Amino acid sequence: RRRMSIAFDFDDFSSLAGPDYELIETYNQDDCLATAVLHDFTESVYREQLAAGSGLTRPVESAGDAPDHVAEEEERARILFEKLVNDLPGDPSEWTDEERAKWLLAHQVDYYRREMRSAWWEYYRLHEMEPGDLLEERKGIAGLRFVCEVPAKGKTPVHRYSFPAQEISMEEGNELCEPLGEKIGSIHAFSLENRTVDIKKTGKTSGIHPYAVFIREIVQPGVLIPSLLSFVGSVVQDGIDGDGAYRAGRDLLLKKPPRMSAGVGFGIREEENIEAAALRNVLALENGILPVQGPPGTGKTYLGAGLIAELVKRGKRVGVTAVSHKVIQNLLDKAAERGREKGIEVRIRHKGKQGAELSKPDPVFVEKKEDALFALKLGCVVGGTAWLWADNLFEGQLDYLFVDEAGQMSLTHVLTVSRAAGNLVLLGDPRQLEQPRKGAHPEGADISALEHILDGRQTMPPEKGLFLGTTWRLHPLITRFTSTLYYEGRLSSRSGLENQRLVGNTPFSGSGLFYVAVDHFGNQSQSPEEASAIMKMVRHLLNSGISWIDSEGLSHELRAKDILVVAPYNAQVSLLRQSIPGIAIGTVDKFQGQEAPVV
Repeated sequence: RRRMSIAFDFDDFSSLAGPDYELIETYNQDDCLATAVLHDFTESVYREQLAAGSGLTRPVESAGDAPDHVAEEEERARILFEKLVNDLPGDPSEWTDEERAKWLLAHQVDYYRREMRSAWWEYYRLHEMEPGDLLEERKGIAGLRFVCEVPAKGKTPVHRYSFPAQEISMEEGNELCEPLGEKIGSIHAFSLENRTVDIKKTGKTSGIHPYAVFIREIVQPGVLIPSLLSFVGSVVQDGIDGDGAYRAGRDLLLKKPPRMSAGVGFGIREEENIEAAALRNVLALENGILPVQGPPGTGKTYLGAGLIAELVKRGKRVGVTAVSHKVIQNLLDKAAERGREKGIEVRIRHKGKQGAELSKPDPVFVEKKEDALFALKLGCVVGGTAWLWADNLFEGQLDYLFVDEAGQMSLTHVLTVSRAAGNLVLLGDPRQLEQPRKGAHPEGADISALEHILDGRQTMPPEKGLFLGTTWRLHPLITRFTSTLYYEGRLSSRSGLENQRLVGNTPFSGSGLFYVAVDHFGNQSQSPEEASAIMKMVRHLLNSGISWIDSEGLSHELRAKDILVVAPYNAQVSLLRQSIPGIAIGTVDKFQGQEAPVV
């Protein structure tokens, strides 16, 4: 079988011998005979059921054509693409900014279909794997054994399965399919350390216990495609820089500076701190964009939450979006918190289902888009993913839409949701985590909204947006390294952070970055040698009477809660958790925004 697979992969059958062909012929003959027998059997059962009066009917063969709305969208996308590119000069070096933007927008038109194609290719790649291959696949789990039913809220059963040691990259909420491709449920809970997975079943799969599963990462674009096409259509109709609807989205596409009301200049005045400048600028926005780049620890979320509270105070309709519900909820919570600090009532609502990602007890969740719109009209700050704000129901409903982690949200996504708001506030930092995407896209159509505005620069130009240049977290020695490497020397530490240091009999005494070399060979997503070295370091730090000094100069005993361990892969996280219990250990994306005296 392996020789045959290699022969097909390389289109070279010269290595196959006579017995190989005989074996293939016998295999195919058995396959055909088995299929014929199965056909005869099912036909006999069918006739028996008809005779018994069951009323069974044969499935109707379809032509395999796309649904009408899909065909209409594809034709509309084709027409819009041609209208955008047909009059462009043949030499791209001669294009104006408007012509480059038209080319870029034309290649956004099929963004969601390219993403879907890649998602389906990945689905079929996993679907066609043998159980033995799934054992080596990080997006699959093989060798499942049913353990028990787990008590859970609601009527939907949750079943626990054990599995043998294997490298896995999954998280709670992932949809799962069994090897034949049928959806089996979703991950309710997951433990690499205990090698168990709890699967929340659907009603019809509660009696099925799969021997293997794989992730189904297919999210239907739904309203995103028609919303994007409506935006593109308005550009074709009104011109990319002309009067008309969706001005903020077009300014984003053209990388324009914030569009301010008459007599108000954009920027930071000499007497202003960053928060006062941000508030003055956001209030003066007139159907424009306000990009805010916030490196680690500079208070991006704090600033954004304060702006939301001030806008609510002035009766503005405000929405929040991001790439995940967790990020959305965090900004909503911070806005309510900043409101309380300022004496402003900030009521929040979140369009989404309370679950593993959203475990808040507060009654802030709404499940229907109509309820979200009603809450917005009552003066609530409403959060939701792109699917909420792309819906026609929300077109023009917002004065301001805050896009959190805009360094991870694709330019296409932001253009798609821009129809909902007069003004866009983009919070994020593309120098940290990149935007998640599956498909391959033309150059420029594959980047995030903030990357698009930065246009190859490391930091936000003063005329294009705000750069938060003071970190409230990092010691100057670390800030200096980070600033030089990633932020063009524009990042500095606030006064007092130079006091932060470790004190005691340790090679890590003092402040800054320390490098520890670990010899290892042949590791990929898991390194026992590195785990052993980190375990020894943590034990040394906790058992040597070491203390740490905070930014106020106060001394504290170093404890387990003061240490974070960050690893690049889930498999390494699992190994470290087994080696060092009681310490917070996770991947970069899980710990983004968190801090500790020792990392």
